Parts: sequence; C-alpha cells; structure tokens
Amino acid sequence: MPRLSRGVCRVSGLNILKGSGTSGRDAKNRFAIPSGMRPFLREAGDGKAFSIALADDKPCAMAFRADHIETMLARVEREAAEALERRLPYDRDMKLTNLFGTLDDVLIDTAGRFSLPASVRDHCEITDGILFIGVVDYIQIWSVDKVLEQPGLSNALKDAARRFIEQRGGAQ
Repeated sequence: MPRLSRGVCRVSGLNILKGSGTSGRDAKNRFAIPSGMRPFLREAGDGKAFSIALADDKPCAMAFRADHIETMLARVEREAAEALERRLPYDRDMKLTNLFGTLDDVLIDTAGRFSLPASVRDHCEITDGILFIGVVDYIQIWSVDKVLEQPGLSNALKDAARRFIEQRGGAQ
C-alpha cells in the first residue's frame, strides 16, 4: 500500500507538489501513486494518463501532467537564450532530444496504479519499491535502493526509503 507523508498544497493560487511517498510492486507488476499526489497528475488532461521522462543527470524519472510539457520546453528555450547571452555553449537540440526522446505516456487506473515502461525501470534500476518525491510541478520517481546511494538527497528521504525496505522484509 502506498504511504504518503504530504501531497499537494496551494501557494499563490498554484497547486504545488510536496512531500514523498512509497509504493511496492504488486502481483501484476504495477505501482500505485500516493493518493495525495494523484489529483495533481489528473488535474490536466483526461485523468487516465500522465507523462514520464528520464532525468539525464540522475537515476530517476520525472512524472508530470500534460500541461507541464510546455513548461519544460520554455525552460529549455530560456536556458538556450541565457547561454547565448553569456556566450556559453548550450546544445539546445541535444537537450530537447534527451528530454523529449525519453518522454512516454503512462496509463493510470482509478486506484492510481500504473505500469512503468521498461526503459524507466532500467534507467532507475527499479525492482520492487519506488519513492515518489513531489518537486513543485513534477514528481521524481526513484528506486528506493538508489535513494540510499544518491549523494545530496536528504537524510529524511533516505530514511523513508529505509523504512520502506524494512517493512518489505529487508534488502531489495
């Protein structure tokens, strides 16, 4: 059963994702998005799917609503303009290729269950458990094992991964 320590809050009229939650793989190889995060993903679009892309700088994936794609594109364009202004190298096409080339839609059922594409499971090294992390306008999806190995992640997130592993019966 997924556990959630937080969810969605409103800040200046915007819905902001925050907190974390865990989910184990069920008998049908599905995971469940923590209930507090589901409305955020269903808010835009048809409510039956969300988008997912691989992070190119860390071993996790990013889940987001369909309307976040415009935000991602605007971010790349802004980074390209800033690099040009500062006369720094920036390969806009490669950034877009890496981001949008890994983009996929994932179906979600009414209980929040979904199956991860093989490319996501492989990139994130997900076997049995996921840690979901709300990051303002998207959700990071991590293997609980990788969270423990990732420098820079907070001890609180690592503790959540450890608790999940312990509750599931030890090492993944």
